Amino acid sequence: MILTTFPAFRWEMNEISYESTQEEGTVNEQKFRDYGLLWLRLALGCAIFFLHGWGRVPRVYNYLVLGQPWTFVNLVGKIGFPVPSFFALASAFSEVVGGLLIISGLFTRWAAGLFAINIGVAVYFELSKGGEGAELPLIYLIAICAIVIAGPGPYSLDAMRRRRSGERAMAAGASRGLSGVSSKA
Repeated sequence: MILTTFPAFRWEMNEISYESTQEEGTVNEQKFRDYGLLWLRLALGCAIFFLHGWGRVPRVYNYLVLGQPWTFVNLVGKIGFPVPSFFALASAFSEVVGGLLIISGLFTRWAAGLFAINIGVAVYFELSKGGEGAELPLIYLIAICAIVIAGPGPYSLDAMRRRRSGERAMAAGASRGLSGVSSKA
């Protein structure tokens, strides 16, 4: 005979037992997953932007505006890319703009996918040299692939856009339903 039911405990005659409902465990686990994904996205986005992208901004400026040489263009050419200046600029773009997009959670999968290609080239290049410098780019690649697969999570601008577009779609559907009712009346 159950006397009182609490969210996590069930009190029975002569016995107290702990019951974890699947619903509660799922909610808490999901919150931890969401916070973990938020932390991963913010930390990785900040690392990409501040440790890689931000340092390239003055170099790109000097290269494009002042016409100064940029050693990264030569490195991209040595890797074998056909138009080294274009691919060097694309790499810098994926680190600067992509890092900011990943931090904000806006167009996250696209930005993460572009950076995954960028960092995949770095992993390949390091492995072709013997592999001693491949560890850090490989860690970046693994983490960014997790974001590509999992998406930005609920604490992102992408999620806010999805919620708003869902609300607009529901409102549009409701107004169509109401207009259909009023036209019949």
